[in-house]
Amino acid sequence: MNNSGYSLRGTSRQNFVSSKKVNPLATEEEQKDESSQQKLVDKTKSQYQKLYRIIQIREDDSFLIIIGKLLLTIVGIGLMILFSPIILLVLIIAFFAAF
Repeated sequence: MNNSGYSLRGTSRQNFVSSKKVNPLATEEEQKDESSQQKLVDKTKSQYQKLYRIIQIREDDSFLIIIGKLLLTIVGIGLMILFSPIILLVLIIAFFAAF
């Protein structure tokens, strides 16, 4: 139970991530943009889940496979850290370009 008195037990992260709000006043172009953004989010999510299933260590993995999966995990984390400032910069530029 958290400080607000509500328990998050039994709720999944999926409920928070996939809750999509539809704006009834949005133009057709805005709805297409939201649809394409949702498709991109879904595709990225499925690719991440696929990668996670591949690098997940199982009991029947040999020692070399475990080492390889650990190296892939380290490389993946390193790439996310490396790309995060670039993504942030692109988002800032896109924000200023929009206004």
